Amino acid sequence: MPLEKLLLLPETKIEHKNKPSFFERIGRPELKEKLTPETPWAYFTMEMYGHGIRGGGGLGILADDTLETMSKLGIPSIFVTPLYTQERHQVFKGLKQQIKFVSVRSEELEKRGFKRTGSSVSVKEIIDGKPDSTELKEYLQQVGNVPLLTITERNFGAVHQDENNSEHRLYQEIALGFGGWQALRKKGIRPPVVQLNEATTVFAALAALDEKTQETGDFEQALRAVKDIVIYTNHTLVQAAEADFSIEKFEKFVIPNIQNETVKIWLRGLFRDGRLKLSTIAIELAGKKNGVSLIHAREASKTYKDIHGNNVEFEGITNGIVLDRWGSQELLAYYRERGILDEFDLPAPDFEKKIQSLDQEKLEEIKKRDRASTRDVLKKHRNQYGKPVNIPLEAKIYDWKRRIAEYKRPGMIFERPDELAGILEEHDAYLVMAGEAHSADKPMQIELARILQVINDNPILKKRVHFVKNYNEVLAKSLAQGADASLNTPRVRNERGERISTEACGTSWEKDILGNTILISTPDGGAADLEVRAGQGAAKETPPFLEINGQNFNEEVTSLYEQMRQAAELLDDKDKKTKHLKLQLAAYLPIISSTRMEADYLNLGFSPQN
Repeated sequence: MPLEKLLLLPETKIEHKNKPSFFERIGRPELKEKLTPETPWAYFTMEMYGHGIRGGGGLGILADDTLETMSKLGIPSIFVTPLYTQERHQVFKGLKQQIKFVSVRSEELEKRGFKRTGSSVSVKEIIDGKPDSTELKEYLQQVGNVPLLTITERNFGAVHQDENNSEHRLYQEIALGFGGWQALRKKGIRPPVVQLNEATTVFAALAALDEKTQETGDFEQALRAVKDIVIYTNHTLVQAAEADFSIEKFEKFVIPNIQNETVKIWLRGLFRDGRLKLSTIAIELAGKKNGVSLIHAREASKTYKDIHGNNVEFEGITNGIVLDRWGSQELLAYYRERGILDEFDLPAPDFEKKIQSLDQEKLEEIKKRDRASTRDVLKKHRNQYGKPVNIPLEAKIYDWKRRIAEYKRPGMIFERPDELAGILEEHDAYLVMAGEAHSADKPMQIELARILQVINDNPILKKRVHFVKNYNEVLAKSLAQGADASLNTPRVRNERGERISTEACGTSWEKDILGNTILISTPDGGAADLEVRAGQGAAKETPPFLEINGQNFNEEVTSLYEQMRQAAELLDDKDKKTKHLKLQLAAYLPIISSTRMEADYLNLGFSPQN
């Protein structure tokens, strides 16, 4: 039975005497024997964002949401990530972004809930032609029943430091992979599933292959065993943006950490023209692979090849969000009171009908309080001019909040500055933007400076557009709950006008849906799940969001401005607005739930026939 259907079955379909576990809820009670504290699900990620760690963006947010979900559901698991010794902070000189790195001291780590385990691991490298090793300390934080195990040393640096194919980035990645695997094994942990949150964590699987080959003396047997437990979760379709490394760097940093000669020979054999992408290793070591939305998985299956040039099949598991982390507590309490969500935050069997019966005035009252709270949060932040962000309570807020990347097209909003200014002025609206251009992404740093100059040159935009510095979890959560409309603009057509996908999933739009914020978006990432399902035979639905469409960029810009006007008109009509928001929520609630996401991963890691 498809998981989507299973989630909607009444609880009474599951036979139990006591309160059902999550495993019983999804029809997999046998997993209680497979996942235990001694055999937990192991999740490796180069980035976390939460629980005392300041990450770099969506990848870290997803990892921390996954941790929260597994803890809440009681799924035996362990998360392994670096503990970076520097954190990135966004500052502006004039209208140009600069990144300041702030050191994190050991006493600060203790304040954030991390404790030394008293244990350490080490990784090896070749320095000036001689072997050397680096000791990595372990810090632990317990999140409910889930250990968050981190490794670090004082020169570890910052997340996403330097170019993605730099020596320092490769060092950080082998430290997590080989060091993290050592840490698990020293604790006697043999995970039945190892989830690689992007290819940068692949050295954990390589360490497992090396260990298994040493144990069995049979490389092919070891490779099959590793493939059986490894999931590779891919987050990008832009292969040109992936790290690829020279064989010289691998000989310096990777090979010294491998014991078995057969594994070394196998790894060297993956290089082509002296270069190797980490995704190539991940594809060869993972028996299960997934993209993070349905459209992403579909496109990844067309894009990625194995070492022999064969297509690789990716399962589609759309990212979800922790409802309690990102949603208004008052709004969630109302949903639960009305029986829309069950105790596991899965939609109830008749959730769509119950959403339609929600009281309009109650929803209005809750949103009004959330809008006021958001304005209080904004006053504590600074815009591009270093001034507090003050927005009148009666004014509308549009937002654009995400990483400043080329394919996300932040500049699209400002293609016609006078027209944008007219929309904001006519509808008494403000635009709040937030996000960071990577310090190594010079073109997007230039684009951000251009955008800020366009704003500065137009007196209306200068008054009504705030670029908020140091986008963080507090601001993301507040805007999702209290903004009126949100803009999501990833590229969906190439230069020939052909339909493409560039956004793997995105979760910012999911938070907006949860917060009863009107979504204005191109049909990409997880927002395109309904479109993909229609192509797979499901009933075709009109997009429940205000869709940006067009056969070329100029047509898309026209559509964007039209949808901004449409959103303003909806906001001025309570009945139409409520109807629209209920359609949004009913269409996407089963998709955005991180509980649904974890059920999908459990079924991927442990196929039902097993």
